[in-house]
Amino acid sequence: DETGIGIDFNIIKQKLAAILPDHSLLNEVYDFNPSAENLARRFYMELRKEFPVKEVTVWESEDASATYTENH
Repeated sequence: DETGIGIDFNIIKQKLAAILPDHSLLNEVYDFNPSAENLARRFYMELRKEFPVKEVTVWESEDASATYTENH
C-alpha cells in the first residue's frame, strides 16, 4: 500500500488466531497428529487461501522447527 506495507500484521494475526487454537489443547482440537510438520502444512494450506504465502515454519523450541512449502 501507500505506506509500504505488504500485509498488515494485525490481519495476519487475526487469521492465525482463527486457525490456531490454544496451543495447550492441540491434541484435542485437531483430527490429525499436531506435530510441527503437520501444523506447518495445515497453516500453509489455510494461509495461502488469503495471503501470498511461500512457506510456513513452526517452531517447537529455539533450535527445532519444521518448514512447509509447496516444493517440499
